[in-house]
Amino acid sequence: QIPFLAFVRPAALRRRVGEALVRADIIHVLAKGEQRSTERDYSVTLPRVVVIPNGVEASPPTGPARERDVPILVPGRIEPRKNQVAVAEALHEAGQAVVFVGAPHPRGGEYVDRFAHLAESSPWITWIRGVPPEQMSDWYQRSKVVPNLSLVEVLSLVDLEAYTCGCVLVTTTRGHTIEWLGSAASYVDPNQVGRAVTLVREKLAGWIPTEPDPEVVR
Repeated sequence: QIPFLAFVRPAALRRRVGEALVRADIIHVLAKGEQRSTERDYSVTLPRVVVIPNGVEASPPTGPARERDVPILVPGRIEPRKNQVAVAEALHEAGQAVVFVGAPHPRGGEYVDRFAHLAESSPWITWIRGVPPEQMSDWYQRSKVVPNLSLVEVLSLVDLEAYTCGCVLVTTTRGHTIEWLGSAASYVDPNQVGRAVTLVREKLAGWIPTEPDPEVVR
């Protein structure tokens, strides 16, 4: 049992959490980078770790190829850490059509309001307010380029799904997608939104149909 004072003394809480982690029979992480961060944050060495990328195995879609009629798709719940307002503003200024698919965060407040105003006022932005998970593969298979400029990620399910469905991926450096996809994706600091949009438009201009590497999605 953790004593009450551990919750009001951050150093004590970190020590107790670290002790619990070391005693655990097994620790599941989404990426080796998450293991390194955890060990650094709690000053421990985790003895028993298993990496499970988002708890799923990537697998390519089956069935006939879809028409790629969505040039740019930005999936994900609308919330500050996903950085959609900055992305939407930059794509609007560039005059670039984009589809956002994601439900508003229920406590998104002013951030969601700002995004909603952008979506309503811009002729370039289409906002689909969320779809059932089983329908997302259809959206990926209709799309050419998927940017993910999230400010905080571990290993993004969006990244894995987009790549598996044949999208060109431009993703954040604030996560560990590179462990899984390596050079199959492009990586941009999410604070450099202008650079990311330029790269996205270059990828769109030079887009050709691609297939995911079977060694990656096996």
